[in-house]
Amino acid sequence: MADLAKKRVLALGFFDGIHIGHRYLLQKAKALAEKSGSKMTVVTFNDSFLTNLGKSEKEIFLLKEREKILKMLGYRDIIALNPTKEFLSKSKDEFLEYLLSLNPYAVVAGKDYAFGKMAKGNTVYLEKYMREKGVKTVLVNLQKYKLKKISTSNIKRLIAEGRIELANKLLGDAYFIEGKVIKGRGIGSSLGIPTANILIDPMKLVPLEGVYKTKTEIDNKLYDSITNVGHRPTFEDHERSIETLLINQSIDLYGKDIVVYFYHRLRDIIKFETPEKLVNQIKMDLKNAYEK
Repeated sequence: MADLAKKRVLALGFFDGIHIGHRYLLQKAKALAEKSGSKMTVVTFNDSFLTNLGKSEKEIFLLKEREKILKMLGYRDIIALNPTKEFLSKSKDEFLEYLLSLNPYAVVAGKDYAFGKMAKGNTVYLEKYMREKGVKTVLVNLQKYKLKKISTSNIKRLIAEGRIELANKLLGDAYFIEGKVIKGRGIGSSLGIPTANILIDPMKLVPLEGVYKTKTEIDNKLYDSITNVGHRPTFEDHERSIETLLINQSIDLYGKDIVVYFYHRLRDIIKFETPEKLVNQIKMDLKNAYEK
């Protein structure tokens, strides 16, 4: 038992979303690590994982965002595997051999965990293999909400449908977008409503087009805001963008990295007859978001 502190409890999963089911698994792994005196380690994949598997779906949270959430939750030892063609071609045994190289005391996974080439490895095989190697396996029950399994795919659907409040409930915290503020067309400033235009990673899942109640984090401070996701038909601008309007603030954000937290979808995007009518609607949006 003398070398146990060098051993690890490995929490296994992609953890796209780090939803309340994932958080339950991570808590189980942390408790086992503390009980055994081992090091708690989260094993995930970097952002090319889904793409390299041939999947076109986007991620709820990119790796840098997942790392941010994990560290906020107290999980600082994170291994992000590089899903190269060679790595994804590993057989189930070769993948488990790799896990053994991380010196595990135990592995913790959800009961639907799959691994190895073509996802041929399952938890029955995982437990049998690890038992033979003297490694403990903990399989965590899948968490449910209203009798349905909490799944990443379901949360992605909710976000894509603009159902942010329920998505946040299942995530265990607010969905957010992190990005750098880039120069826009300056239309908002000319109307007296300067907005921050955010550059989004193409792998990032964004909500249904619309106007949302949000909060924007700048230099570790939170500001009330509303955010437009989508095009700007009033100005015949059909390019999709994400623009945030801070409430009663005048801050030069160009070039800054900011975080926008989403809480509620206020309305669809509407084409207005004049810019003035758009400004009046935005004032109404602010009232609906913050004066109720």
